[in-house]
Amino acid sequence: MNLYLIDYENVTDTGFMGVKELTAEDTVIVFYSQHTKNISFERHIELSQSPAHFEYIKILKTGKNYLDFQLSTYLGFLIGKDKPEHVYIITNDTGYDSVIDFWSDKNIDIIRQKSIVPPAPLSLPANIPPQMVVRKQKPDAASAQTSSVASTSAAPTRPATSGRKTKASASPDLPEAWRKKVRMAVKSDKLAPSSYSVVYRAISGSQNKTELNNQLVKAFQSSKGGRVYGHVREIFEQYSKESN
Repeated sequence: MNLYLIDYENVTDTGFMGVKELTAEDTVIVFYSQHTKNISFERHIELSQSPAHFEYIKILKTGKNYLDFQLSTYLGFLIGKDKPEHVYIITNDTGYDSVIDFWSDKNIDIIRQKSIVPPAPLSLPANIPPQMVVRKQKPDAASAQTSSVASTSAAPTRPATSGRKTKASASPDLPEAWRKKVRMAVKSDKLAPSSYSVVYRAISGSQNKTELNNQLVKAFQSSKGGRVYGHVREIFEQYSKESN
């Protein structure tokens, strides 16, 4: 069971992005208040056609963090009652991170993201550090001339590098020992042979569990991606510790 709790007051209509990928095994609980904006007609159609179970909870009183506390309380109730396999809080509010940390210590993994299926993050080639990427601007005549003179007189320089290999510059492929662990972990998911490389790259290229989850959900859609994430999460944590 995948459980999604939506702080609609915070994310509004964009929080439902990816709702078409939900299955009958998914449950979505929407917390909203009188200050919440109306939902678009197109999104209403997507919700009505989704096989997932939806529940709507209106917050009748207003106040600072009123909705947040009710969502957090209900989340604890559901964890004790239903023991969901995967839990997602759909919000941009970082205040929920304290709730996530609390349950993480009790081996309940919760992901905070801004929509049901978040958009894929823009990624850079593995050998290009983000700080080296600059926006190209068209130079004026004076700066172009200065640049031309500088390029002929200055010797080319190379950025200093340390001997330690960072995760961003590491190979996107897992060593065979780790691949074997992954294959054993996702055996019940019955992935196509070509899909294993997607999981390998997600594990070796992700910086944290949230990014790993997002990549797998994007690759395999919400329900299946969530299952794969649950099966490889511990492998990712072990790999991250050993590769740092």
